[in-house]
Amino acid sequence: MTTNLGKLTESKFEDEKFFEVERQAGKLVPMLDLRLKDGNSVGIPYAYISQIMFNINGEIKINCADSTYLIMGINLIQLYRYLLRNNVIYIQEADAEINIGNDKKLFVERIVVPE
Repeated sequence: MTTNLGKLTESKFEDEKFFEVERQAGKLVPMLDLRLKDGNSVGIPYAYISQIMFNINGEIKINCADSTYLIMGINLIQLYRYLLRNNVIYIQEADAEINIGNDKKLFVERIVVPE
């Protein structure tokens, strides 16, 4: 099924190891869970997110109150579109620093969390 956000599909994702989406129509996720490769996590309430920005250099910036969270990687546009819908459950940082394999697939290289 295609949504109204471009070529976004609800089919089984090959990129699921990097994020999970709530697939029940109309159900919003209260918090976004950022999972770091070291095992630490941080939850951000969607209600506190004031702006989400995407740039073609492979970055998503999430502004939340006085903090900015940065998601860096490859082919993040699909993830960005899901964030706009408030239904990304978590984003997982890759275990490896480099993308081994297909550079056309989504890859979350790094998540930067302010201290």
